[in-house]
Amino acid sequence: MAPYGAVALGEIDEVCERLKARQGEPDAWREEWCAMGKRLERAADAAAGEGRELTAGNYYLRAGMYYFTGERFVVPGEEKREIGRKALQCQHAGLERRYPNLERVEVPYEKTTLPALFMKAPGASGRAPTVVVFDGMDNCKEMSVLFAGLEFARRGWHTLAIDGPGQGESLRLRGLHARHDYEVPGAAAYEYVAGRREVDAQKVVVMGYSFGGYYASRIAAFEKRYCAGVAMSALHWDLAGGNARSSASTRPTQDHTAIDFSLPLDHGGRERRRGDRAGRALLAGGSRSEHHLPVSHRARRGRQGRAGGLSPQAFRGDRRPAKRPEDSHRRGRRQLSRASRQPASRDRRHRRLDHSALAPESLTTFAHFAISSRTYRLN
Repeated sequence: MAPYGAVALGEIDEVCERLKARQGEPDAWREEWCAMGKRLERAADAAAGEGRELTAGNYYLRAGMYYFTGERFVVPGEEKREIGRKALQCQHAGLERRYPNLERVEVPYEKTTLPALFMKAPGASGRAPTVVVFDGMDNCKEMSVLFAGLEFARRGWHTLAIDGPGQGESLRLRGLHARHDYEVPGAAAYEYVAGRREVDAQKVVVMGYSFGGYYASRIAAFEKRYCAGVAMSALHWDLAGGNARSSASTRPTQDHTAIDFSLPLDHGGRERRRGDRAGRALLAGGSRSEHHLPVSHRARRGRQGRAGGLSPQAFRGDRRPAKRPEDSHRRGRRQLSRASRQPASRDRRHRRLDHSALAPESLTTFAHFAISSRTYRLN
């Protein structure tokens, strides 16, 4: 969040130094983070009263993020809801002052709605590609719209950052709990963006990170109107088992270079026999060091895709670590081009493309692969 001005490292250090002196106090976390949030909220109110809206927006946004952090370890109840409400109030006050291209929206969902933020790409003309972003387990749309939405907007793509059931505002203030069939809220999100006049309904991608990476995989498998899916580290196929493995071995692995890709995916059936171009790609990024999701478990992504009527087709990259992240991106694009012209492998194995490290541009590179894959013949 620091690169986007949503937190300040000096303020974080100040809170951490105070927490260091309060080890063992059960309320210290909440008190110190909320105290920082309250201090910045007062500064924001003063700036707003003087008409300095941009300065107020900066203070409000950081205050909201600190309130959100302070709420983390509070047991469910009225106190937790009130801190969550304060966090959202400040976050929205900051975001709306800083980004005039941002709109708070409600996505129709069953008999209620899901809260979301729609960020328009300022330079987009006509209907443009759009990325629907679902959060991780303990993140929120107010974070997603910064590290994903701002980057996508610079590239001419709109973003819908949404709190699905069990996430962010939907859980904290509306009591909407998580569900296994996440294609239901995924479909609701698609129908909302497809109905907007600035959105190209044929170029809508679903993306999720952390726990949302699992949700994005599920949505891409079963909601076929999305043209592609991006799963950034779907960690929690077996959370209980992952925690047990973590407890059994505390030795960290040194391998931080492996990125699993499972792409592209196509519809199969008549479309495939015709060589139709309407195939979809599912890009799954993760590290071998992620103890929640061993490499052996990642094949489940492919099995889930097949259950939804998709056929995984993979490509192999150079297994030697790239000297520079941008080199690996170029190599990935070349491999994608070659793989798109070849039949799917008979054994359906998921192959790995190793990267030296994820560059900050990796997020948009994944989405670019997902959107541009529609130009290839996925058969």
